[in-house]
Amino acid sequence: MESNQINPGPNVNEKPERDHKKQSFWQILLPLGLVIILFILASVWVSLSSSSNQELGLHWANVSTIFLMIPILLVSLIFLVILAGLVYGFSRLLSIIPPYFGQVIQFFNRVSEGILIATDKIVSPIFLVRSQSAKVKAIKSMLSSSLKSKPDNK
Repeated sequence: MESNQINPGPNVNEKPERDHKKQSFWQILLPLGLVIILFILASVWVSLSSSSNQELGLHWANVSTIFLMIPILLVSLIFLVILAGLVYGFSRLLSIIPPYFGQVIQFFNRVSEGILIATDKIVSPIFLVRSQSAKVKAIKSMLSSSLKSKPDNK
């Protein structure tokens, strides 16, 4: 039974790893290294050539400024397109919404009036009791002050 099983051997997994290492060197590391070396050489060349001539240095400074501004301008363009889309969308939306907003405002005004009436009805007994209590206290204080202020005629 065991003789029918296939034993792949130790070399089966080594070939894909070796191919992967070769491909990663030729397709990733070598091009990246060459680009880095080219940028370093270009920056050295620009700095050496601009150090001898001031006008050439200004020229390269302007070119560098332009290259630094390009990504900022592209991102700004994306935001400008989004903003224009929002403005257009809201202008279309505002042509549709106002009649419905009027209905919503009327509904909430009716609800607000109903709530005000209900709270007035709920609170009116409390106000009535407190006002009557205040009247009784006022009458008591008037009577007690008038009794105290009367001289004894005995």
